[in-house]
Amino acid sequence: MANFRHPWPINPRIMSSWPNANAFSPYPVWNTPSPVWDSPFIAPVRFVAGMPAGSTANISGTVTSVPHAALEASGAQWVGRYPTSTSLGDLTPAFSKAVTSFIAAIEAAGGSVTISATYRPPERAYLMHYAWAIAKEGASPTSIEAKAGVNIDWAHLDAKGKSDRKAAVRAAVAMVNGYGMAHSAVLVSRHTEKRAIDMTISGIVGKSVNDANGKAIAVKSLRDLNPVGKSYGVIKLVSDAPHWSDDGH
Repeated sequence: MANFRHPWPINPRIMSSWPNANAFSPYPVWNTPSPVWDSPFIAPVRFVAGMPAGSTANISGTVTSVPHAALEASGAQWVGRYPTSTSLGDLTPAFSKAVTSFIAAIEAAGGSVTISATYRPPERAYLMHYAWAIAKEGASPTSIEAKAGVNIDWAHLDAKGKSDRKAAVRAAVAMVNGYGMAHSAVLVSRHTEKRAIDMTISGIVGKSVNDANGKAIAVKSLRDLNPVGKSYGVIKLVSDAPHWSDDGH
């Protein structure tokens, strides 16, 4: 027995393999209530915000327990929260400098630029992503990941923890419509990384614009701006009309 090692950690405060010092217990017992919750020897428990006791869901990151009473049902009222920025100052310094120079060249040539999006907060991306998943892809409202700081009740749970699926889907549809979504939003994108801009360029066709090397480029169609933008470090995503980023994604 000299080389024997207990298969479970021993809590030094009580010098026993809680709850029974004389018996081995399977691992799940360590996720049951313990007299010493702050012990580093007890495996941590992660809770999903708003989920009924005993239920499970996919979790990414650290999510703390949030009482159901603290949650707000999903719906159109969420659309105005965590707004997308239109400020160049919210981009990374390098990309902000590149975009500022590109826009200045367009405006100097007589064109106009209207910015519709720069930085998108991860919270907004989360709301958009899962609203679409429920409304358009048939995702179960009770299986949606919780996100720290966004106390939303996707499942529309009642006091007994029962989900109103029809209400949840209607609310998700209202959110999708409120966001004006035509396709799903990814959770992590160049927008959430502060490396992309959506902008509408007008009044430039038929004019010439200088690239970053000072060379005048005739603009016969908006596609002619693509190499100009690239010279400044602003790269066009051809499949998405207003979207430019630092790497074309």
